[in-house]
Parts: sequence; structure tokens; C-alpha cells
Amino acid sequence: MKFIIKQGNGVLSRVKAYIDGLYEEKSYIVTVKEYKKSRSLEQNAYYWVVVGIISDYTGYDKDGLHEAFKRNFIGKDEGKDMFGNYYCKPKSTTELNTKQFGEYLDKVMLYALNNEIQIEPPSHFGYTFK
Repeated sequence: MKFIIKQGNGVLSRVKAYIDGLYEEKSYIVTVKEYKKSRSLEQNAYYWVVVGIISDYTGYDKDGLHEAFKRNFIGKDEGKDMFGNYYCKPKSTTELNTKQFGEYLDKVMLYALNNEIQIEPPSHFGYTFK
């Protein structure tokens, strides 16, 4: 069961009642973490429009550009696996909230600008996010 608790929406009492109703004979895992709104669908859709324009201009594959942008602008996890093999895995954009994704998108847009690739603003494509 997943609950989003906002101040004053009455969900906290329902969560408590839900937990009180669990069987004491069983074991449970309960995770509580701060809610952060994830990237919006419009942000993500516009991002892929931007990546497509950069791909058309540069000739690079969209997925390859996406991986390169993630590595350079979000970061990566690096290390050795249990067999001693080195790995380098870009962090995922799905873990970014709307503010973080906006900052990431700004970096991709700056890349385009620095490479003289003209990208129209989101409103040109019908997107309304800020």
C-alpha cells in the first residue's frame, strides 16, 4: 500500500488505521520518506523533443545522447563489481524531481546553445510547464 501524506489532508489518520489493522503475527517493511514530486510528463516529453533536435543536428543517436547527457550532467555510479570488473553507470533521470529535471534540461539546452543548435521554447511545442 502506498500513501502520499500532505499536511491537513486527513491521510495520516487513515495510514495509522491501516497499520493498526495489520496482523501482528506477520512481519512488514514500512518505509517513510519525504515526498518529492518527480519530473513531469511534459518536461520529459519536451526533453525528448530537444534530444531529437540535437540528434538530427549532430547525427548522434538519441539514446546515446541521452546516456552522455546523464553521465555529464547528472553524474554516474562507478566502481568494481564482485568479479573485479569496472563499471560506469549514469544515474537515472527518473530519480529527479521537477526542479532537478528542470536544471538538467537547462544544461542540455546550454549544450545546444554552445553548439549553435537552435531549440524552440516548450511553448512552441504546446508544453505549459515552467
